[in-house]
Amino acid sequence: MVANCIEFAPPVLHADHALSVYLEDRYLRLKPAATPETARRRASHALTALYAAAIAATATLPSLYTPTPDRAAGPFSAWWLAVFLPSMTASTRIFSVYPPYPWLAPTLPGLLLGRLAGRFRLTVRRQALLCMALGVGFLAVFVPLRLASGFGNINPDLLDPPPHHSLINFFNLVKYPPSLVYLLCTLGTNLATLGLLMLLPPLPTPARLRA
Repeated sequence: MVANCIEFAPPVLHADHALSVYLEDRYLRLKPAATPETARRRASHALTALYAAAIAATATLPSLYTPTPDRAAGPFSAWWLAVFLPSMTASTRIFSVYPPYPWLAPTLPGLLLGRLAGRFRLTVRRQALLCMALGVGFLAVFVPLRLASGFGNINPDLLDPPPHHSLINFFNLVKYPPSLVYLLCTLGTNLATLGLLMLLPPLPTPARLRA
């Protein structure tokens, strides 16, 4: 999943920068008396809200629009398969294992965390605590959603035995496209682990690497 996020990060970063510049310029045009710092702060607030909305949309919608296997070969248009659904069908000549829309969901949170860390000049300790808090929160939401086997699970009725039958079934999550519970489980684990590692003291530099 890390490779997927790295693949989609550059174009999102370019869009982030362009939109930030546009919002700052628009704000200064509407309020000429405002300072550039105020414009940057307003643009940052607007982009943070936009990130939050985009994360919610890209994380939840795949669990709602993904068809069941018996309808997977339906008459979907080429652009829909290329952007939204994994597809490897010869009839449409579309080979899309990682359609961009659903895989924006694990990319955007990291970019948002980086933006917040830079905007509020968070120390390493505060960044670590923020990652741990988000990670634990994601996992706390993941468990009841997975046990309920409803919203956030892609085609949960097709899983036999159900998630509560065994630990293996509980973690048998849909990755293509990523379901909401898959994202909550993986991102929650990654963020909690990252926060914990950031709090550990740095290892000493080996003597052979010292200048």
